[in-house]
Amino acid sequence: MCQIVVTGDSGAPIVVISQAMETIFGDLTSRLRETRQGLGLKQSEMAALGHVSLNTQNRYEGGTTPSVEYLLRIGEAGADWYWIVTGQRIGDSLSQNETAFLDAFRQLDDIGREALLLVAQRMVNNTHPTSTKREETDVR
Repeated sequence: MCQIVVTGDSGAPIVVISQAMETIFGDLTSRLRETRQGLGLKQSEMAALGHVSLNTQNRYEGGTTPSVEYLLRIGEAGADWYWIVTGQRIGDSLSQNETAFLDAFRQLDDIGREALLLVAQRMVNNTHPTSTKREETDVR
């Protein structure tokens, strides 16, 4: 079972994940790293979002369980903290294709994301330039 325990002088909550929970959650640290990379951030930038030191960020990606406070902070910045912890997307009602598309989108750099978004919007809105209709002439 996952427990929230208040520890230390700061009283900052931490998530304690038992060995059994880790097998259910899968590899939390790789999902954290994947999230950071998907957001196009360096470890130092992710650390700043989570209000932790670079050393702490490195430990989180190396196997130390992140605090709830950290997860909520990076969640405010766009990270899916629920997926990081559980391996399940909050919007798990997405189809397999939608999830694959979203995962691929998150792996693109900013330019790739903008380009893909533009293509998708044009396809949805059907705003691509229409070709001029040529009049057919009968040449004999």
